[in-house]
Amino acid sequence: MESHDPEEFVAAMAALTRIEMIRLRKTQQILARPPLVEGPDLLHELYARVFEGTRHWRVGEDVLGFAIGAMRSLADEATKRGRREQITASAGSRQAGEPVVTELGLANRSGVVGDIHRSVTPEDNLMSADEDRRIAAYRQEALEALADDETAQLLLEGMLEGIKGQALKELTGLDNTAFSTKQKLVKRRLEKLGQNAEARRRSA
Repeated sequence: MESHDPEEFVAAMAALTRIEMIRLRKTQQILARPPLVEGPDLLHELYARVFEGTRHWRVGEDVLGFAIGAMRSLADEATKRGRREQITASAGSRQAGEPVVTELGLANRSGVVGDIHRSVTPEDNLMSADEDRRIAAYRQEALEALADDETAQLLLEGMLEGIKGQALKELTGLDNTAFSTKQKLVKRRLEKLGQNAEARRRSA
C-alpha cells in the first residue's frame, strides 16, 4: 500500500485543527507511563520512526488516527522493554522511629531513569509489587480484548486514567451516538474478560 512521504506527515500534523490538537495532547498524557516515557517523547519518537521509514502513514488513512495508534504501539514497546530492565532495591533504613524507607530504582542501559520511594516494610513491598503486576496484567488483557478497535482501546485507556464525561468523549472524537455505542462495546468486552477469568479460577 502506498505511503505518504515524511514531509507530508509533518505538514499534515502541523495542519491539525485545535480540537484535533487537544485530542493529540490528551492522548499523549494518557499513554505516557513515566519513568519509561513522557508524552512529548512519544511524539518525538513517532516523528523519528516516520523519517527512519519504520512507521508508515498510509495514503487514505487519517493522520491523527495513525499518530494515536502509532504512539500507543510505541508506549506498549516502552512498557514491555521496561519490564525487562533491571530493577534494584536499596536496603531500608530507620531513623528516630521513622518507618523503613525502601528506594526502588528502575535502571536501563542509560542508567537510572526513575526512583520510587515507599515508606513501607519489606512485606508491604512484596504485596505492592504483586498488586502492581496484577493491575498491569489486567490492563494489558483488557487492551488485548479490544485489539480490533483502536478507538475502543483509547476509550479504555482514558477510563483507566480516570477521565470521565465530556472530556472522555472529546478524547475519542466521537459524536454522542457513536460514543455511547463504543462505551457499550467496551463494557461487553470487559464483562466477557471477567467471565473468562472467573471460569479459569473455578477450573483451576
